[in-house]
Amino acid sequence: VLLMQNIAVYALLPLVFFAVIIAADELRDDRKVVSVMGHGILWTLGLSLPAAIVGALAVLGLEPQRIPPILQESRALEQPDLWRALTNTFGRNFFEGFIGAPQALVPIAVAGLVIGLTLRFDREITEPFRMVADSANRIFYRINSVLVDFLALPILAATMLLVLQTRTAVDVMLFGQ
Repeated sequence: VLLMQNIAVYALLPLVFFAVIIAADELRDDRKVVSVMGHGILWTLGLSLPAAIVGALAVLGLEPQRIPPILQESRALEQPDLWRALTNTFGRNFFEGFIGAPQALVPIAVAGLVIGLTLRFDREITEPFRMVADSANRIFYRINSVLVDFLALPILAATMLLVLQTRTAVDVMLFGQ
């Protein structure tokens, strides 16, 4: 399972990086960056609030039973503050996101956005890089589509195995009572 996850991340991160570069550049050409970002924020906020209300009403309406306590010793998790979360996400420099763990998707997407938005300043200088980024985007898209076709059955099998293992776990059996 971990091998398949690493292969998927290995192919996904470059695709996200180059796709965001090209998308940001094309949106800037059309002068729609602010409009698209504004619509994205409005849709996110507009859908998050009703989802939270529906979730709260479902809990109040369905009145779920008490979850049985599982007595195990564990240490309390430390709540990170916003600054620590941002520094852990973005790292110390621009290139650290490219060698980071699978959670490096956000810094890579932000790096692609910054590069894509700055490609327009001098087309004569930036056009060769834009063409390379566009070609890389198309290549990694093709690689990802092949990987999805190739890994679909192994991922389905691994998911089924995980579900079966979870159903037989003792801790989960407590919730069925």
